[in-house]
Amino acid sequence: MGDNDYYYVLQYDSTEDHLNEVAVFATNTILDKFYRGPGLDPRPYLPVCLREKGPEWPTGDDGINVDLVRQDCGTTFCTSDRCPKYKLLNKDDIGVEKRVWYETGPVLWTTAPTCYYEQAHQLSQPEMFKFLQDNSALPPDATFSRFTPIATSIWQYKPYDGPCSRMYETFPFLPQDVEDKLPDGGAWYVQKYPDYAAQNFTTEVMCFGGHGEPKDSMAVSRRLFEHVEDREICWDFSAITEYNVQSRLFDRHNEAMMQIFPDGRKLCYNWTEYDQPFKVNFDLHEDWFPLGLQLDLPSRLLLHSLYTEPSNAGKSIPCGGPNSPTKCAPVTFIRHFGHFAEMRMAKSRWVCTEESSQTSPDPFHKGLNRLLSYINGDNDAAVSMETTLPILKLVRAAEVMTYSPFTAKVCLYLDKVHQDNPPKPTDPKVYVTGPVEETDYYVTWFEVNDNLKHISDVIGNLFENVTSEMASMSPTFNITFDADFIVEAQYYSEAIMPYLGSLVTFKKVPAEIATFRTDEEKKAGRAECGEFPCVHETVKEFDGFLEIKFNYASGKLICWNSPGCGVSNGRHFMRAINRYADGYNIEGVKVTGFTPPVYSQCTQLDASCRGPYCEWKSSFCMMLPEEYKDKDAPTPIAEGLAVVAEDSRSVYVTKVEGSGVVVNDDAEKAYMKLFAKLRAGGFPCDLEKFAQISYISSSIPSWPGFQYVGVPKLGDNSTE
Repeated sequence: MGDNDYYYVLQYDSTEDHLNEVAVFATNTILDKFYRGPGLDPRPYLPVCLREKGPEWPTGDDGINVDLVRQDCGTTFCTSDRCPKYKLLNKDDIGVEKRVWYETGPVLWTTAPTCYYEQAHQLSQPEMFKFLQDNSALPPDATFSRFTPIATSIWQYKPYDGPCSRMYETFPFLPQDVEDKLPDGGAWYVQKYPDYAAQNFTTEVMCFGGHGEPKDSMAVSRRLFEHVEDREICWDFSAITEYNVQSRLFDRHNEAMMQIFPDGRKLCYNWTEYDQPFKVNFDLHEDWFPLGLQLDLPSRLLLHSLYTEPSNAGKSIPCGGPNSPTKCAPVTFIRHFGHFAEMRMAKSRWVCTEESSQTSPDPFHKGLNRLLSYINGDNDAAVSMETTLPILKLVRAAEVMTYSPFTAKVCLYLDKVHQDNPPKPTDPKVYVTGPVEETDYYVTWFEVNDNLKHISDVIGNLFENVTSEMASMSPTFNITFDADFIVEAQYYSEAIMPYLGSLVTFKKVPAEIATFRTDEEKKAGRAECGEFPCVHETVKEFDGFLEIKFNYASGKLICWNSPGCGVSNGRHFMRAINRYADGYNIEGVKVTGFTPPVYSQCTQLDASCRGPYCEWKSSFCMMLPEEYKDKDAPTPIAEGLAVVAEDSRSVYVTKVEGSGVVVNDDAEKAYMKLFAKLRAGGFPCDLEKFAQISYISSSIPSWPGFQYVGVPKLGDNSTE
């Protein structure tokens, strides 16, 4: 028993008729993390003294500080009727076994809705347990804990560019008599897999001990892969099988395996759109979610009971707490994805107002006061209505992401009594929306406390990270989202001070919510580049892409260089540009008349490097106003910002339809297709560089803008 275990010992006095007895309850950090993971209420599965707080033992190292790999797998690690059956073909000099599996069913199957191996069990096993429970098919020894034995496949469906390049499929092994109780279909994310038992497949297996820590499992998988890489294996696939996972005291038996490819195929799961085989990456990535925003235990318990329990799937649930009298917009929980949950909002009507950041230092607060006046009787019927939640706050992404003046839209859900026939506002700046039809969205919860400052920056960073993860996840999950608006929903609670916040990402923002009454510009008839003259001209059209040339009238660009190509670099550039334009330069001169687009470029520092650890740098540029053609521009103060002399540059590009201000999955796919065409056609271009050209406007926020993605043409001075 290690330092990471907690346990209870019960002793009874011995008598002439009875011996001393010791009763032990124990767990380890692995099970504790499982119970406290996303999508699961930990209270029923932990001792009473630990249900409302975290473990109190010294954290230390969660694993066993020895080499866990075993030279001999043994044969007695699984003896029940649900154990997969195999025949040992041979064993090499370090103990790696070659096996053929001839009986491995029945099993359930689900794809864990996460990019992180550490979350795969927490997000998939509750759904499978509920699936068995609903079909009266729970094994007789089942209490909700982790299934045993259970296999988790790790397969990489595209060249590695981060944790979302991998997917995790979970397969618990069930008793034979359970299969007949299960329906043939099931939910798309939980199904029985009857054909699995008939597959005679061959694997290379390395056995190891420990508690099945993710870092140990991935390390052993990497060691196995490196050992058998020259053999006929699926390069993009690995699997971890865990036995006796409910054993709380003793070292367990675990296995890492690589599947031998069938029928002479060189690829197993690699998608056909990639013409080069790629290898599975076994790195574990640190969770990007900010530690200071993670929910504390009371907040998590509230959300567990309301939103994330599988038993609430498909049910309308309150938003102010189990016993809250507050009237709330009716929503339905669908599924939990770790960093966000998928929800559905019923048909509803809202009362809204708008306020500009140029006329109020706190436009959201000013707008909310108007709405509170409306529900407190400032309406044509002079009726008071019940206070509702959430408070919906909406801004355009193009404004916030460029640190421009913005228009804030604030909305309140109308209580049920006034949904069909709401009183008319007497304040001309307040209006009631038309009916908002049922709509799906994603929500990311975060804790807002007294130490949290600059909530706008917090929301902006969350928006970037969440949408980046959504865009990177496998198409299997069918995640689509509207990146043109950033929406926050606030849920006040007396027990959670000052409030529990949530970032709402709609699949498509309803028109009744997305429309801003204060927009005065006309959308129709606008030139391609908005109110600006297009800086580029089309040199030649090709099949599916263009060669364009930028002609800079001033002959000068303002550029910002930074290491890496992270999702937040563009926001840092826009912040630096806005400060520079406002007079943050050596001469203290304000600069007006910047002309889009923003030209950004990612460059790989070592062209020979391949893989996820290659170093990159990024640069962002905008043309300075034409008045600086014949005179010096103000000298920047901000680090990384510089004035660069340049007359023109040429780029091969493809337009990304519907991308707006955010690089989404469509942009990545468009770039990959262009990359393949340029390489196949032998075009004179620098394939080690990725260019993005963003036409956006802060003065016309309702114009979504557009993007080109492309590759710089060689022979142009922009490639230096």
